[in-house]
Amino acid sequence: MAYPPAYAGGKAKKTTNYSKRLTGTMSGEKNIVKEIIIDGNEGPASVIKPKKKRRFSILFLLNGEFLQRDYFLKNLPFFLFIAVMLAIYIANAYYAENKIREITQTEGEIKELHAEFISLQAELTEKCKEYEVSKTLIPVGMQISDSIPPRVINVSIEDYNKIY
Repeated sequence: MAYPPAYAGGKAKKTTNYSKRLTGTMSGEKNIVKEIIIDGNEGPASVIKPKKKRRFSILFLLNGEFLQRDYFLKNLPFFLFIAVMLAIYIANAYYAENKIREITQTEGEIKELHAEFISLQAELTEKCKEYEVSKTLIPVGMQISDSIPPRVINVSIEDYNKIY
């Protein structure tokens, strides 16, 4: 191994460089191995064992310890954003359900009014027939004439004066 220029001539200082190397297993777990480089000699000095994750318990949640953790405090704005989005999502769901209920009710009213319109239109068509009109006018003293009505001819005033 080549030393940096400061160590090239003369007495070399004892230096320690630390580096981390990840080794994986088939199950996906990762172990962190700490290597120490001393004067070009490499070798594992000690194995850093990963921290055992604390099991999540209901007691941890109920006593509020999670609220004091740095992770929670650091991400508090994000958690508040998620809470607001969740509230908006729930409100939107209720709003949509109410609108669907109103639409269904309005569609029922439209069908009912359409049926009433068709029945009234049929009744009006029946009452507008000539026979029905004459039957309604007989008690009043009017009747439909059998003769053809006289034609009205527009005559100018000059022609009228010539004839009469």
